[in-house]
Amino acid sequence: MSKQIKLKFQKLLKNAEFVQADVNYHEELLPEAKQEFFSAAQEVLNNLPDDIQTKFEDKRNQKIIDNARKKLEDNEAVEEDEVETETEAEEPTEKDSQVKKLYRKIASETHPDKCAARGLDTVASKLAENVFKKAKEAYKEKNWYILYSLAIDLGLDVPEPSKENLEWLLEDIKSGEGKVSHISQLIVWVWYTGDEEAKKFALRNYFEQVYDYVIDI
Repeated sequence: MSKQIKLKFQKLLKNAEFVQADVNYHEELLPEAKQEFFSAAQEVLNNLPDDIQTKFEDKRNQKIIDNARKKLEDNEAVEEDEVETETEAEEPTEKDSQVKKLYRKIASETHPDKCAARGLDTVASKLAENVFKKAKEAYKEKNWYILYSLAIDLGLDVPEPSKENLEWLLEDIKSGEGKVSHISQLIVWVWYTGDEEAKKFALRNYFEQVYDYVIDI
């Protein structure tokens, strides 16, 4: 491994670590943001005139019916048009293969059955289980960086960094930034993190989008 690759790899690892921490921050706070936002929206709704509330309730019920009907129609369309076709399995990429290898290494150390066989105590088993869950999620998302970091933390042997690893890190960083960007643009997040004017804007936007109604707040 050249010095250039080594230094660039270390730099990207730091960047990936920051981005992943930002992803964790947003994903862990999002449920709370949703809960608080919808509580605020319900409070606004409760203060509206009764006839407006009734109108909104009718609209919600109609939307549920329309969604159910559309789902049924879509299912029927699929059944009518369904034909058996043979599709070739997608050839796994080198990244896919390395992700799978890392996942298996981590699973061999942290899978609940493996931990039980080794007689780990409750605390150690719980820690291992948390690592296993993270690895499983990373495997589903094909996130090489997370699996690589978990393997390092567990003291497992990992391949020496290569040019391909640099590309995979960049892919994972981009994916993480996309997640953060998506959450940051949600109405609930704008409300949760914003000042009073931002909160009012988010609530007005919500009622306009969902109920086609302009609230005065």
